[in-house]
Amino acid sequence: MKKMTRTMVAALAIVGIVGGGSAYAFRGGEGCSPQAQGFSPEKAASSRLEKLHADLKLTPEQESAWKSWSEPIQKQASVMGERRSEREAMAKLTAPERMEKMLERMKEHEKAIESGLASTRNFYAILSPEQRKTFDAFQPFGGKRGGSKGGQGGGPRGGPGDMPGRNPS
Repeated sequence: MKKMTRTMVAALAIVGIVGGGSAYAFRGGEGCSPQAQGFSPEKAASSRLEKLHADLKLTPEQESAWKSWSEPIQKQASVMGERRSEREAMAKLTAPERMEKMLERMKEHEKAIESGLASTRNFYAILSPEQRKTFDAFQPFGGKRGGSKGGQGGGPRGGPGDMPGRNPS
């Protein structure tokens, strides 16, 4: 029993070291980045919002509420696109400085989510029951994430086909 336990622990340690080392070694080059593959947060947000807008079949009276709800989302997508260029600058910071920046961004993100929640509640309140069902079924990032996909897609976030604006080739 002891020998089997030791063997299992050793095997798990080897798998962890090899797997972790492989993941660390393959960080990918520029050709692997979302930008290099044609992905743009602005395009993705615009595409998803256009689809939701069409699916909701809003009345003319609901359009101003739609605009109030969707414009901040577009602005946030633009900010995300701009922040991608800051990665090189972040890499030059010390570890504590990077952590401070990350904490600042987390606080900004929390405020944005709180604001988005209030905006979503206001927009949701003017929707009909049928529109609410459509809105509730909406997947903001192109579909379900994580879990088994039965061999479809790649990685935990699915394949390139799950992301609008992204070139799958």
